[in-house]
Amino acid sequence: MNKHSHGSCCTPSHGSVCGCFGGHGVRRFFTPQEKKEYLEHYIRQLKKELAAAEEHLKDM
Repeated sequence: MNKHSHGSCCTPSHGSVCGCFGGHGVRRFFTPQEKKEYLEHYIRQLKKELAAAEEHLKDM
């Protein structure tokens, strides 16, 4: 399975930070600030997923 099939972490809107951390790009190392920004973005995405799952449960 292609680890980029989710299609969301490696878009230009996320700047130079990719959730894959070196799986395919030119850069292999990221600054602490870039890692922090990625993790903050990841937390926001997880919260959205949780909200969607809770919404689906309510509809069942």
